[in-house]
Amino acid sequence: MERYLGIDVHRDSCTLVVLSAGGKKTDKRVVATEAQALVRYVKSLSGELHVCIDEGEWSEWLVELLSSWVARVVSSQPRKRQGPRNDAANARELAERLRTGQVGTPVFKAPAQWARLREAVRLETKLTKNVVRTKQQLKSLYRRRGVACVNDEVYSPRHRKEWKAKLPASVRPSAVILSEELDALRELQQMAEKQMFAAARKFPMWRTLQTAPGIGRKRSA
Repeated sequence: MERYLGIDVHRDSCTLVVLSAGGKKTDKRVVATEAQALVRYVKSLSGELHVCIDEGEWSEWLVELLSSWVARVVSSQPRKRQGPRNDAANARELAERLRTGQVGTPVFKAPAQWARLREAVRLETKLTKNVVRTKQQLKSLYRRRGVACVNDEVYSPRHRKEWKAKLPASVRPSAVILSEELDALRELQQMAEKQMFAAARKFPMWRTLQTAPGIGRKRSA
């Protein structure tokens, strides 16, 4: 007997709606967003359980948590919902979409196999964006004082003293702090990159992808 469970997830609680194979609602429950509470609930349900959740901040954790206890967990791309909605309606919609095959292309997870690499890539990407953002802030500081930055010397510790001398005394402390922030972020980004490559080396596919034109180590990971 197949059952379909839709979960609408929030920080403190999850609203769960269960549908039968025929589409009849057989249960609705609100439980804490805690591993023990969620596992206890799915274990209490009889039959072959199929779970659908919206892709989001909680989805990877939920897939890892519930995959051992249900037939499958599907993470679906969120859809724009029209009109007034509530958590129960959202959960029921997720269950109904899974029951009727309207989920579309699910978001790939495979948590046991790819979790470490996925997290390493996510961290490296965020730190790279932070490095870029800080570089832009530093250049903007110079431009606001009429100092054009036509190359990357402004980022280099070796040239930092001469660049700082081009600024009035009122903004030099800000330039020092942004430069130190950039140095720290670069160091962290390099650490994250090494971690990402270490995780990628476990997959022969990583080296194969690098043989494609224009695909380097980072993009392959």
